[in-house]
Amino acid sequence: MAYFPLFIELDQKDCLIIGGGPVAARKAKVLASLGAKVEIISDTFCEELTGKEFRNSTLCKLSTQEVSIGFLEEKKYTSLCIIVAATSNHELNHEIGLWCRAQGIHFNSATSKQDSTFIFPSVINKEGITVGITSGGKSPAVTRMIRSKVEQCIPNQLEVQLQELEQARELVKQKVKEQRLRKIIFYELIQIGIEQQQKITNVVINQVIDKVIREDEDNNQDWN
Repeated sequence: MAYFPLFIELDQKDCLIIGGGPVAARKAKVLASLGAKVEIISDTFCEELTGKEFRNSTLCKLSTQEVSIGFLEEKKYTSLCIIVAATSNHELNHEIGLWCRAQGIHFNSATSKQDSTFIFPSVINKEGITVGITSGGKSPAVTRMIRSKVEQCIPNQLEVQLQELEQARELVKQKVKEQRLRKIIFYELIQIGIEQQQKITNVVINQVIDKVIREDEDNNQDWN
């Protein structure tokens, strides 16, 4: 089965994780790192969830509660963006999955790919770049290995350069109407900003625009 990688905006969205173990902690950290408001419900919590990082978090809240479908309905959790079932109780996870499907809520089960409506990928969120990696549940170890290699390819300070390139993009679009030339200009600006580690100022942008247009005109004259 093939899966489409769909990126969802989670800033200030309400998400629920059911379970209090290390898997719940790992998934909660990922969701919170992307701005989601995460409630974690369980009758017991692992050491990581009760530790300083989660106690000081403004986006994660622990609720001591034994979970049932009746409890979910009573608390009116029908408007949640995502629910993750990360308990060791396969039957409970399955029941929660059926309930989520009926409510139209995105659901992920830590124990069953078949019960899930989406795969929770291994997420890289670094320097303005977000990458989701999954093997479709076939080999989490391979996913971790690829994640490590990809993460090393993302240079430090890239977020600053991305902001500069975003501003450059608007200026180039204003000054250059031909898409073919825009692509050449963007490529050269990427080389300057990321490969050569130079600041992309308006002066630099205009110099690149003039250079590319001049070279294109010269090439056209040669053909004529």
